[in-house]
This record gives sequence, C-alpha cells and structure tokens, in this order.
Amino acid sequence: MRFDIGKNNNKYNNRRYKKLKISLLLLFMLYLTIPLYKGFFNEKNQNKNDLNNFTAPNLSQIQPNSKPLLIYQHSTITNTFYPLSLPSDISFRLLDGWTSKNVTITYDGVSHQKDWVINGTFDTGEVPWEYFTTEAIIFEYKPWVSDYIEMDVIKSYDNVSKGSYGYFEENITISEPLASNTFATLSMDYFYELGTGGPVSKENKSVFISIGIGGFEINKSESFLDLNEELWTPIDLDIDLTSINQQLPDNATIRAGVFFPNETDTGGKTHTLRFDNIQFSLWTKPNIPNLLIANDTDDKYNYDVYNYTNSTYGKGSAFIDESFSNSEDSDIIFTISKNDTFTEDFTIYNITITSEAVKAFNSTIEGQEGSRYANGIGITWLTESFIFIPYNYLNNWVEITKPNDWNITSILNGFGEEKVGDCTGTGFGSEKLIIPKGNLSSGLWKIEASSKNYISTGNVGVKNGLNFIKKSSLTLGDIFQINVTLNNETFSLTDTQLNLTIEYPNGSIFLKDDSLLFSNNTKFGNYTVGNNMSIGTYQVILSWTNNQSYLSRDKVGFIQFDFDVWHHTNLIAINSYEEKVSGEPFLMKVNFTDFDSNTPIDFATITYNSTLPSGASGTMVYFGSGIYVADMDLSGVDLGDYYFSFNTTNRYFENHSLTDLIHLKIINQSLIVEVPHEVIHVDANSYAGFQINIIGAISNTFITGGVNITTDWNKEYTVTDHLNGSVTLNLSTDNIPLEGIIKTYTVTIFANKVNYGSTSAFISITVHPIPAVVNVNTSIVDIKLHESFSLKMNYTVGESNEIINEAILNVSWVSSFNILSSVNNFIINFSTADLSLGSYVVRFRLNHPGYETAFESVYVTILPLEINVETITFNGTIDIDAGGSSSIRILLTEDGSGKVIENANVTYSWHFLFGGLFENKGNGIYEMEISIPESAKGAYTIDLTITTGDAELKNRNFSFNIYVSQETPPNYLFIGIVIALLSVVGVLGTLSLRSYVIVPRKRKKERIFQNTIQVFKDVKNIQAVMVIQRSS
Repeated sequence: MRFDIGKNNNKYNNRRYKKLKISLLLLFMLYLTIPLYKGFFNEKNQNKNDLNNFTAPNLSQIQPNSKPLLIYQHSTITNTFYPLSLPSDISFRLLDGWTSKNVTITYDGVSHQKDWVINGTFDTGEVPWEYFTTEAIIFEYKPWVSDYIEMDVIKSYDNVSKGSYGYFEENITISEPLASNTFATLSMDYFYELGTGGPVSKENKSVFISIGIGGFEINKSESFLDLNEELWTPIDLDIDLTSINQQLPDNATIRAGVFFPNETDTGGKTHTLRFDNIQFSLWTKPNIPNLLIANDTDDKYNYDVYNYTNSTYGKGSAFIDESFSNSEDSDIIFTISKNDTFTEDFTIYNITITSEAVKAFNSTIEGQEGSRYANGIGITWLTESFIFIPYNYLNNWVEITKPNDWNITSILNGFGEEKVGDCTGTGFGSEKLIIPKGNLSSGLWKIEASSKNYISTGNVGVKNGLNFIKKSSLTLGDIFQINVTLNNETFSLTDTQLNLTIEYPNGSIFLKDDSLLFSNNTKFGNYTVGNNMSIGTYQVILSWTNNQSYLSRDKVGFIQFDFDVWHHTNLIAINSYEEKVSGEPFLMKVNFTDFDSNTPIDFATITYNSTLPSGASGTMVYFGSGIYVADMDLSGVDLGDYYFSFNTTNRYFENHSLTDLIHLKIINQSLIVEVPHEVIHVDANSYAGFQINIIGAISNTFITGGVNITTDWNKEYTVTDHLNGSVTLNLSTDNIPLEGIIKTYTVTIFANKVNYGSTSAFISITVHPIPAVVNVNTSIVDIKLHESFSLKMNYTVGESNEIINEAILNVSWVSSFNILSSVNNFIINFSTADLSLGSYVVRFRLNHPGYETAFESVYVTILPLEINVETITFNGTIDIDAGGSSSIRILLTEDGSGKVIENANVTYSWHFLFGGLFENKGNGIYEMEISIPESAKGAYTIDLTITTGDAELKNRNFSFNIYVSQETPPNYLFIGIVIALLSVVGVLGTLSLRSYVIVPRKRKKERIFQNTIQVFKDVKNIQAVMVIQRSS
C-alpha cells in the first residue's frame, strides 16, 4: 500500500527546494553509472519467450511432414440425344481416373401410335358396340355373323324423313395425353351390295363415320352414289386435334352407319352395308413400363439389359446400378431399342444419359503427396489439391476425408477466394469435409486447419525429499524433472517418441533428450541446476507425433513453457538504527547482494513502508554496488519510534519481506477504509491476515480508537484494532476451498463509528488448497487371469506426508471392486473375473475440503495361465537301450485350477527327430512312442513344445532326458586268439615230449616243468595285448 507523504504547508517550501537540489544531484550521478551496468542488465532481463510469442515455422515448406488427405471429386456427366429412329446409341465420355456409377437414362417425349377402338375388327363379336336407329323397320339391324357388323336399308319405303339414321356406336376413354404429333386418323372399311327388285334409289343416302370428343364432333360421309359395290373399301378421316384445341385424356364416341341428309325413299332394292376394321389411331404419351430397352455394349459389363421404368405420361427412365472405369479416356455406350413385345410404333423426343462420377486422389504439398504441420500457439496444418473440372462434367463437389480432430480454418480456391464459410464438416468431430456444388472451380486449392494438441500439460518437478513438487522457479542445487502428459485415450503409443529441448535464456541449446512412450505420462530427468545454468528464463519445448512415418502422421502434440533459475539473496541495512529530528533529511540505505555468487544485485525493485504517521512508502533508487537509497521526508513527524519494512522484487532472485529492518527514533483525524488492492493469497486451513486503514475523508488522517469492524466472511475471523487507524483482519480458511482447486473470494469489510457514519470496502482473497497426493503401494500390477488383487493407498499432505482423514475416494475400474477403509488407509479388492487378457487402468481420485484433489493410476496387466506338465510313465531320466523303444506319457493341467487341458498340440524334437507329435489320449493325457536308433548312445535331451488354441493359456516348453545304453557284443577276435594260443601250446607240448624222450627222467620232468611255465607266461603276455577294444 502506498500513501502520499508530502503535505501542503508553505513553511516547508524552502526546505523542500533544498532537498530537491540534492535529489537531482544524486539522480545525475545515478545516470552516469547506468552505462556501466547496461550489458549486465541486458543479459539478466531477457524477454520471456512464452507460448504467445513463439514464432511458428513457415507453413510453405517444400517437404511434407504429415499424411495426405484423401479427396473424392464428385461430378455429374450429362449428355442429351435426339434419336431419329430406334435402335440408337447414346454415350458419355469417361475420363481416365474417374469412376462412373448410378447411371440414369431419362426418356422424354415418348409417344406411341395406338388404335383406341375396342373390337373394331369384330373378330369375337360386336361388344361393346351398340346399334341405334330412328326407323327400325327401315334401318334393319342384322345380327353379328363373323368378322364384321351388318345392317340393311329396307326397300319400298317412301317419304323417309330427313335426318333418319341407323348406326353402330362405341364409347371409349382415351386415357393418355396427346403427343407432339396431334394428327389422328379415324377409318373403317365398308362393303356395299344391293338386293334384287325394282329401280334403285341412291340419292340422299350416305355412309358415314364420325367421332365426338371433347364437345366436338367430326365425321366423314360418302353418298351411296359414290360407293363401290361388292368391294371392301376404306374410308379415312384425318383430324388435326390441335386445330380444335383438343386436350386429352377425354371420352370419345365413335359411330359408323347410314344417314339420310334429306327426305327420300328407299327405292326398289334393299341396300346392305357391312362395316369392319373401324379404327381411331393417334399419337399419345404412354405411361407403361418396359417400353424400351437399354443395353451396354462393352463385353466386360456382360451386355446387361436395363428396362424402361415409366414415371409419368411420355416420360420414363432406366437406372443402371453399375460402376464403370477404364484405364484411359473412353466412351461408355448404351444401345436404346424398342421392346419387341410392343407392336405399335414409337417415337422419342430426346434421351438424356446422366452419370454420377467420382475421382479419388490424395492432397499434396508442392506437388508431393502429404500435408504439413507446424507447432505454435496451436497445431496448424496445410495441404493442397489441384482441382480440374473436365468439359461437360457438371455439379462438381468435393468430399475430403479428414481427421476428426482437425478444424478447417481456411479453404482458398484457385483465385485466392476464401470458401470455408461455404463448406460443411469443417469442425471438430467431423470426418468428412464437403465443398458443395456451386463452389468448386478449377485451380490449386489450399486447405488450412488447426487441430487438437495432444500434449495436455507439461511442468517442471523439483525434488523435495522423496517426492518431486511442481515448480516454475529453480535455484542452485535443485534436482528437477520435466513432466509431460499426453491427452490421449483412443490410440496406441507404440513406436511414438517424445522429444525434449531446453533452451538457455539467450536461445542456445542447454539440453536435448528423447523418450519412447509407454503411457500418457512421461518424465525426463533427473537434471541438476549447476553453475553452468545462469539465472534467467529457460524455455522447455516438448513435441510428439503419432507416427514416425509422415504418410500416417495426423496427430501432433506440442507444448512450450518456461522456468526461472534464481539465486538466494541477502538484504541488510547499512545503518539499522538512526536518530533524527523532525524535518531533518534522512537518506535511508540498504545493501542487496547475491548470496550464491557473492556479487551485488543491480537494478532490483525494493519497496519500503513505514510506521510514520504518514505511512510513508515507496520504491528505492539504485545507487550502485548493490546499494539502494530512499530520501525520506520527516517534516511534521511527531516524537516517537518508527520502523521501516522492506520488500524486494526481482524475477531471478530470492525475494524478501523484512519487517522493522530499520528503526527510526524521532527525539520531539470521516471514515475511509483503505484495503489492500492486490489479491491476497493464502493457504487453506490457515488464516489470511492483512491490514486496513481507517482515515478521515476530509482531514486525510487516521481515525484512532473505537472503530467497529465487521465482514461478511462466512468463516471464523478476528479483528485487531491497533487504535492508530490501522486494523488487522485475520480470516480463517479452514476447510476451503471445497472443490480442491484454487479459488478467489470477495470479502466485504464494513466499518462504522459514532458520529462518523459507516462505509465498506472490498478485498479479494485467493485460497490455495494444500497440496496433496495419493500414495499407492504399487503402480503396476501383473495378475493371472481370473485372479483378484488388492491395492493399498492413502491421501497425504504433499510435503509433510501427513494423513488426510475422512477423504472421499472415487475408483474407476472396468470390473467389480470392494473398498475397505482402515484408520489411515484404503484397501481396495479388485476382481478380474469377467475380464479378458490385456492391459487395464485403475484410476483413483481423492479429495477433501481444503486440500488439492489428487489423482493416481495403476496399470494392470492380466496374464495368461501357465500350463503344468506332469510325466506319468517315468520320473527323471529315462534309461533305454539302443535300438529299443519306449512309451512316454504326460498330463497337462491348468495352473491353479488343475483343470485338464484338452486338444493341445504337443510336439517334440531331439537329436534324431524334429517335429514329432504326441497323440491326445483324452482327459489331458498325451502319449508318444519313441524309437531309439542302433547308433544312439549316451544322454540326450527331448524338447517338448506345448501350444493350445486358447489365448488364455500360455504356450509351454518342457524338456526331459534319456540315457541310451549299448549292449556288449561277444568279442569274437579275443576268442579266436585264445583258441590259436591253445593250439600253439599243444603243439609245443607235443614237440617237447618228443625231444626229451631220450633224456633222463629227472631232466625230462625239469624241462617239462620249465617249458610249461614258459608257455603260460607267453600266453599271459599275448592276452594283455589283445583284449583292448574300442567301440565307436
């Protein structure tokens, strides 16, 4: 709070003038020193390059760095033909790259020439014809015989009245409108003969045919005098229906018979008349299906037939639900012909063939498929497309497939005109961008978009004990991490990479790092603030894309934020105690230094306030070498003790608020509530203390004593009246805010005093919830399928780890769970009974009034069950002889449940066989018969591979050993040698007997004894050499 300390009192003017001169001199000295510190000042007062000032890269780069957009250009191809005759070919031109579909052939002015008379040939009778006459005895009706109708004019009647008649009549309805050819033909054939008798009378007698339609009657007659006798003769009457302004549909009456235009007699002979082939033929517009046929003429489309579908009179169409495409420009031709089941003649005024056509292609950047994104205030994208509208391709419009998290901000056509307001599907959530009909033109179109930023938050965490706390200011020795969170719930993070860059305050690179992502939350670090990090603002830039290949890249995350590196400081008074006389000059001095580097701090902001009656306060002036001064005006200050308190403000240095740092001792009155203008920040569960001043509105002096102060604060508060016009308020912030987030409250302060009235003022208090965290005993759980697991957690104050009791826990889990509360912890039991293999997330939210709402996640992976293998026919190693065989059986069961495993695939391999197969014996038992080759010997390992078709069971490898023994065969060589030696011994004995027969008996026995001993010695020596044998 700042108050004016000067007083308008003339007796002080001279003294003020002297002080002004001294102040000007000091300021002049100050400005002389500024250039000395200019370089240092510039270095330490970097412009903060925050996100709003980030310069985005130019979008018009040569190379694409993100995926192209798939574009569908739609058009309508129309061609009209005026066929002179049928069959006739119609076609449209289909260009290369285009696909035609939904072909419609429209027929206009279809007409046919039809005889509307019913039974005009009388082949089966005379119905619906009726006979009328004025003189039945004269005009005699003769019953129908076959193929015609007949009447007689009876002879020998005189004086027959004028206008007498006899005729056949038929009423018809013409149900179709007239065609463009409005001429109609009324005709019939007659046969005239005379009977026998006297003289013939043909005068005043006529044969006629007539038609009455729409109020008009037209007829044609021939006098009996002109009739051909005994010869079928036609009578035709051509009628121009336009001349009588005839409109159809309408009813008509057709008559054929005899008429006497004047009074006459019938003569002496009977006149017989027969009528046949009565027709009324005209061109009308039919409303009948299948009149016409359209055939495609290309064999690759199977020569399909498409029938005429009538829509109204004279109009119809054929719809061809086929797609046509060619590798080059070509005509798609159809032949139009009449359906042979209709015999009448047809004409068609025109035939229009219309086809919807589409061309699919990718957008580009500088002619290369792709688009380009840039990071900045938001994520922006640019891509281009050259649109060409071929001749006779009408009603063009474009459908562009776009990511649903793109918002199209600009669409410029080839003339640079903005078209985004004419398009649909431009916003978030839409996957189809439509440039509608009437807006498309040939040229290079440019599309710009913004998109969701998939990096939602990033911050700096500074180590505090075992935890890291979010901060934006770091100092020497701090260990910090860079934390980043992706805003992703829909796509995989596999093979995506997050890149980190930290820049020095001057923009050079301090650090680069990258990390593969395994979750939406990633940490970089730990890093330490060392002497290599100067004070200032460091920029942190984090970027992420959803694919390393730009052709599939359409999601980007980017965030840029900063942190400050600051130093500790020391603020001391040059003289902490001063004695002054009221009105005496007082130059107050303090010294502000960088404690970490032991250097002066230049051009900091140091403010002061005092306990002087005027409430003197202000900003000190830098004098140099870390010294800051303030020239205090003590005019009119009463005797007493006064104190000066100081606040330092510098972005990159520790700030101080020192109370009563300097003690000044001086040896010799309306209510205005002055409240703090700044928002007061305070923690929850504490008190917000601040001072207000009560002054007189006229005297502008403090009102001391007896002021009643109240507030509308809905919590506990205390009022301390200092009886000097200043009041201290302490507002309790117990159990607020309720929402667990920072909240600002407006508090009304009411003041009143007898004879002074009342007044009020407002202050703002921002209450910060106490930082709190969720502590979970683990962050990752690996659990086998269908097993349960438990987690233990608590909710604690962030710095002190003090337990927060009576917290509210919310758990998000895809299956069932049960929360058990203990004194200081929550224990939650989770079930996985209805879950399948895969990864899941448990999310926790804990909150309590006055504390931050804390969130935590635990990642749960459900693993497949193990397969237990039990050997049945052996235990340990199998001993088997070479050339033999053995049956080996195993039992497979599920780990935990013991359930036997059926339909497993068990293969084995060993030294002599690869890929052998166990036979499934049922009930979990699998068996194989192993045959040992004759050459096998020693120890071998048999490796088993066990697989199942059940994803819930983990494949298993299993091994066991066999030992193969060789049978010892007879040593035939050794036996042969022994037999040979025995033979030698026998021969030698015989020779010895023969040689010594003549020798005396005594010598003979002695020699025999010696020879026998020698022979056995020799045999022994031979055996020692020959018995060694090596088996391979």
